[in-house]
Amino acid sequence: MKGRKIRIRQGVKGWLLALAMVLSLCSGWKQDVCAQQSQSSSSNLMQDVDTDKKGSIEILFDTMRDEPVANAEFTLYQVAAMVDRGGYTVLELTGGFEGCGVQLKNLTAQQSKEASAALLEYQKANHISGDTKKTDANGKLSWTGLQTGLYLLVPGQMQKYRTDPSLISIPTNLNAQLLYDMSVNPKAERIPDPVYPPEESEEPTTPEVKKPPKKTEIIVTPQITLEQKTPEKLPQTGQLRWPILALSAVGAVLLFLGWWIGRKKKDCSKALMGLGILLAAGAVGISAYNIWDSSRAEAAVEASLEAYEEELAAVEQESEALPVDENSGMTFVEADGLCWIGELEIPSLQLTLPVADPWSYPSLKKAPCRYTGSAEENSLIIAAHNYKRHFGNIGLLPEGATVKFTAVSGDVYEYEVEKVETLNPYAVDEMLSGDWDLTLFTCTYGGRKRVTVRCSLVG
Repeated sequence: MKGRKIRIRQGVKGWLLALAMVLSLCSGWKQDVCAQQSQSSSSNLMQDVDTDKKGSIEILFDTMRDEPVANAEFTLYQVAAMVDRGGYTVLELTGGFEGCGVQLKNLTAQQSKEASAALLEYQKANHISGDTKKTDANGKLSWTGLQTGLYLLVPGQMQKYRTDPSLISIPTNLNAQLLYDMSVNPKAERIPDPVYPPEESEEPTTPEVKKPPKKTEIIVTPQITLEQKTPEKLPQTGQLRWPILALSAVGAVLLFLGWWIGRKKKDCSKALMGLGILLAAGAVGISAYNIWDSSRAEAAVEASLEAYEEELAAVEQESEALPVDENSGMTFVEADGLCWIGELEIPSLQLTLPVADPWSYPSLKKAPCRYTGSAEENSLIIAAHNYKRHFGNIGLLPEGATVKFTAVSGDVYEYEVEKVETLNPYAVDEMLSGDWDLTLFTCTYGGRKRVTVRCSLVG
C-alpha cells in the first residue's frame, strides 16, 4: 500500500511538470504578442520632450520619378521654440516672428499650409534672415545642431522646378515616438515651359475648332512627406489564432489533472476542471470570433468592390479629371470612405479584389492595400489580411499562375507567379529587394511570418 502511494505521487509530479512546461510555452507566446502590441501603442509623448536635446533636418529633393534635383536652394527659419512649463511643453514664437499673430497649435494639414504661407509673407515684409543652403548632386542637404521648436522650410527660386514651403517640428511625434532627427522629402513639380502666342499672319485663316480631350487629365499636388529612420516591421495581416492552440492545450491538461486527482481529492479536482473548462471555452470563443470576422471581411470587400466599380463607371461617364497619388504616381477614385487605385484579379483562386491606397490597419480590414511601389514603375507591392476572401490562399499559387491588375486609368497589367517564399516580419529590405514587377504578401496561419508571392510582368 505504501509503495502504491509513492507511485501515485510520482505520477502527479510528472503531470505537474508537464503542466509547468506547457504554461512556460504559453507564457513565451504571450510575451511575444504583448511585445508586438506595445510597438503599435500610442501615448501623449509631448510631456517627455527634452528641450535641451539637439535635432537635425535632412532634405532629399527629387522629382516624381525619384530623380535628384541638384543645386536647389532652401532657407530654414526657426519660427517657434519649445519651452518647458513645469512638466509640459509649449510653443513660443521666436526668431523675429513674435509679432506675426499666426496660430500654431493643433494645425490640420490645410491649416499648416495656410500658416506656412502667412509666415513666409511675414518674413518677406520684415526681412527676417534664415540659414540658406543648396542641395548636392544627390539632391540632399542638412542642418544639424538645431534647437527644439518649429521651423519654416522655404524653397528658393528655381528655373525648372517648384515646391511649397512647409512647417517642420523638432521633435515630431511619429508612430508614438519622438523623432529629433527629421528626414524631409519635398517633391519637385516641374514648371511648364512658357507658351508664346503665334505671330499674326496677314492671310485669313480658318478658326481652329477645339476638340474635347480624350484622355483623362491628371492633377498633381506636391506634398511634403516625413520619413522615419528607425527600423520598420511588415504589417501584421493575420487573425488572432495562436491563443486557440495554447488555451486548448492547457485546458486539456488541467481537465486530465482534475480527473486524475479527483479520485482522491474532490475539492482540488473541481478547481482544476473548472479552470480547464474556462480555458477551453476561451479557445472556442476566439474561434467563433475569427469565423465571424472572416464573414465580416468577405461582406466588406464585396461592398467595397461594388462601390469602387460604381464610382469608376460614374467618373468615366462624366469624363471627370482624376487626381494622382503623390507617392505611387497612380490615379485613384474615392469610394466607400477610401481611395482606390485599381482592381486585382487572381483567376485560379476565383478572387477579384479592389486595392486601396495608402495602407492602414483599418483599411486592411476592408480590402487589400498598396504597401509601396507602383504598377507603372513595375514595383507594386500589395498587402492583405489572411482572410479566405482576401489573401488567405495565395501561398497555394503554383508557378506560372496568372495575376491581373487593372488600374483606375484603364491600363491592364498581366503577371505570372515566379515563386512563393516566407519572410521574417522584420525583413523589410528583403521584401523591397529584387527585380519583381508585382509582390503580394500576407501573414502565415499563426501570424509570425509573411507568405510572399513574387510575380513578373507578361510580355
